[in-house]
Amino acid sequence: MTFPCVSTTIYDLVDQRYLRTLRELEVFDALSDSPPEKFGVSKPWQQEGVSAAEPIALVYSEPDSRIKIGMAYGQIGKRLLLIKATKSGMKNPTLYTGEGFVVRENGSIRLTPYVVVRDMWWLDENRSRLYKRFGISSDRLDKLHQFANEYLNRAEAALYQNDYQQALKLARAAWGYESRAYPDVKRTGNDVVNGIMFYLALLMPFAYFMERLIFGFPNIHKQILATFGIFLLVFYFLSQVHPAFQITTTPIIILIAFIVLALTVIVISIIVRKFEEQLEKIRQQGNKVYKADVGRLSASSAAFSLGISNMRKRKGRTILTCATLVILTFTVISFTSVRTFMHPNRTSLPQVTPRYTGLLIRDQYWRPLEEPVLNSILNDMQKTQISVDDFERLLAQKNNILLRQEQDPIDIPNTIATWQENGFIQNVDEEPVLTVQNVVAPRSWYQSSGTGDQSFVQLTRSANPQDPAPATNPLTGEALKFAANMLVGMSESEPAVTGIDRYLQYGKWFNREDAANWPTEWPYTIVLPKGMADLLKLTESDMGKATISVYGADFTVVGVLGIGFKDLTDNDGEELTPVDYQLMQQQQSRGGTGDETLEGELQKYLHLTPDSIAILPYEVVMNQGGTLRSVAVNMEPKNEDPNLLAATDKLDLIMAPLMNRIALDFFVGRGKDTYLYSSIGMTSFSGMGNLFVPILIAALIVLNTMLGAVYERVREIGIYSSVGLAPIHIAFLFLAEACVYAIVGAVLGYLMGQVIATTLVHFGWLAGLTLNYSSMSTVVATVIVMIVVLLSTLYPAIKASRMAVPDIERKWKLPEPEGDVWHFNLPFTVLAEEALGLNVFMRDYFDAHADESASDFYTDNVTFSTSEEEDSHQIGMMVWLAPYDLGVSQSIQFITSPVGGEEEDLYKITLDVNRESGEIASWKRVNRRFLNLLRKQLLIWRTFSVDVRAEFHERGRTENTETVEDTTGLEPVIAPAD
Repeated sequence: MTFPCVSTTIYDLVDQRYLRTLRELEVFDALSDSPPEKFGVSKPWQQEGVSAAEPIALVYSEPDSRIKIGMAYGQIGKRLLLIKATKSGMKNPTLYTGEGFVVRENGSIRLTPYVVVRDMWWLDENRSRLYKRFGISSDRLDKLHQFANEYLNRAEAALYQNDYQQALKLARAAWGYESRAYPDVKRTGNDVVNGIMFYLALLMPFAYFMERLIFGFPNIHKQILATFGIFLLVFYFLSQVHPAFQITTTPIIILIAFIVLALTVIVISIIVRKFEEQLEKIRQQGNKVYKADVGRLSASSAAFSLGISNMRKRKGRTILTCATLVILTFTVISFTSVRTFMHPNRTSLPQVTPRYTGLLIRDQYWRPLEEPVLNSILNDMQKTQISVDDFERLLAQKNNILLRQEQDPIDIPNTIATWQENGFIQNVDEEPVLTVQNVVAPRSWYQSSGTGDQSFVQLTRSANPQDPAPATNPLTGEALKFAANMLVGMSESEPAVTGIDRYLQYGKWFNREDAANWPTEWPYTIVLPKGMADLLKLTESDMGKATISVYGADFTVVGVLGIGFKDLTDNDGEELTPVDYQLMQQQQSRGGTGDETLEGELQKYLHLTPDSIAILPYEVVMNQGGTLRSVAVNMEPKNEDPNLLAATDKLDLIMAPLMNRIALDFFVGRGKDTYLYSSIGMTSFSGMGNLFVPILIAALIVLNTMLGAVYERVREIGIYSSVGLAPIHIAFLFLAEACVYAIVGAVLGYLMGQVIATTLVHFGWLAGLTLNYSSMSTVVATVIVMIVVLLSTLYPAIKASRMAVPDIERKWKLPEPEGDVWHFNLPFTVLAEEALGLNVFMRDYFDAHADESASDFYTDNVTFSTSEEEDSHQIGMMVWLAPYDLGVSQSIQFITSPVGGEEEDLYKITLDVNRESGEIASWKRVNRRFLNLLRKQLLIWRTFSVDVRAEFHERGRTENTETVEDTTGLEPVIAPAD
């Protein structure tokens, strides 16, 4: 689609946190904050594995329209915002997201980093002030926001002085801080909304419990109306005191979203339950295997109803217990906090000896870095301004050490005054700063093929006016050639960082000042390893005269590295030569991964030998298509630095702010030690230690209350047991009662805390105290209280379950077998009219396991017979028990026979087992599971309705009749049913 448009250019699209070029661009209409109907973009594009990128983008939109621009990088999220946010957003909430930029002819947003950080700062400022009105704050957010403001003010001052280079440098630093604060601002707002969703979820059972406790209507319609009314009342109360309804633009969406979520969960649960019921019916019809349906939902509902009715009977105790838990919840929420902060992580690398005091920046897996990394390091470290106040604090710390060592301390005032006289200290924005310098050395690699493939670069000895007749191949007379694996790009400053010039066997390191004497111009120069130089027949007298042709261009040979170069390592403990990807792949294919340090996180890579590479100036390799791989910074004091400023001092003063702003890993050499620096966000949960005693007291109160409830309801427990409730169900009755206490105490305690916090904020009585009841930390605190209540009820619940069966064994004890024969009297009886149906049901169950793929056991030769003389039924079969690799098999007789004596209409169930194979120990062990499966089937039989039992009985009679017909050939005589 084409449309009349104008372009808007934006520059310097480099994320100052991760130092990557931003490539995901979004355009929004300023009025609706949605994509405009007509627009187009031209954004940065980068080829895979290439460091070079043009950080410029163009946005095409209709003239005189207002637009907003956002850019992101992958999963990192939004990193750039151009929205024209101003101070007016503090007064007009509709403008806090920015007014947008008016599109003009040939428009551009100059000084883009400054505009970006200004917009992001005002956006975060407007949101932070809104949050603080309700007592919501974050220490990490405030600190990052403050740092960004300081750099932004200094950038504005530099702009007024027309120092654009310094202004951009400061703006990029401010952008780095604010891009780290921006996700925290969003996270804080989302945190508030997520917290209210948790309490709204608790509000549903809370409303039901309160209706049962306060009203207890017997009519279902009144129950629904009262529950819904309590929910709306508490929701309205919560909406007046909770900030989530003030900081969102559409508060009613929170309620609607929760209702939709709740209804979705209810509908899904109904559908799933109905689906499972239909599947169970199909399964039963197909293979006649039935499964016990415990009815957990109905059992839970009954347990809660019984628990609440018991609480209503003892109103005083219920009110006091709830009050205790409300106060405990309020206390825990008030005196616990989740604190987020930035922590510069420093991991020691004891196996690495540092080459220099400074830092090395590279990817841990040696992947290419983008050129913005080098630009940022050059801007930040080549010439760095350090606050004199920070340096005075550092000198004060050093004086404390000197005094402990009984040495003379440093005269700090005199030192600062001397530096001011010598011009080391200047005033920047009315703040004295100390300017220091460091050496920055980038490294790049060039390979002619993809990573992991064999790479070759042809080097040919060539003639030039200073060397008109170079040595040739004595056999062919052709020019001497050598195929290097890779080209390495280094800078003139490399010797000042690693001292690589000390490894030159002859010649010197390349320097642009020597280019006047070369046959080529700068930067066409090259340094070769000794083995390669020998093959090309280069001698010491050829240095500065001989040339090597690489890709058609001649390079002057200025130096030759000796064999000791292979021992030169950097601050990461690895060689300066490129990684040998082919050798790494071969090693990994053999199962090796190389030497590992730092608990397996850092892998030591294998590198090419020095004789397989050639070293050229950094910019030459980059222009050839190379990739930036590492940047080294040496912080040893320079002549331009003031005295008494040690390298470690410079390192400490520079790294502290750098780690808060840039999310890169640094291999740092500090004196004789090497560290891996990384900046990570950390979270601490504080205050729980002070609350141990209150939590313990509340737990004991709940424990005492529930124990009292158990002993008061001894007769009720006996009744529950007599009507068929299992001990676990009786225990759940008391756990359900504890759930009521926990939910009521949690919701009322949170409401109490929210009201108190809102009141304190409204009247300004906090006086520096932060009671943030709106964050996820309150959710954690509430969950802790609920867990304490439930744990305190475990012992009383177990006690109640044991009281349900005080005089008999709680677990069926199996008799011992007699040799290979094991006889069981199963603890079940059935009526005479049900015996036949039960056997048909059990035979169907055994037939369903005739397949060898059955998981529990499989059967063979299942037979069913009825003895009219003994009036008994018998099922026989062979059974193989899982796990089948144990080889346990047995023959079984499942017998249903009359009890005898006075119980004429009662049948007992016995099981005779004969071991056929398998060890006795294994046979005894696996039979317990088999018997448990039989017990469950007998229990399922008892849950069947009269009609279902009659159906099985009729099937048994029909089968017996057919059997008689087959054996006698006579018409059967069927006795009338009892």
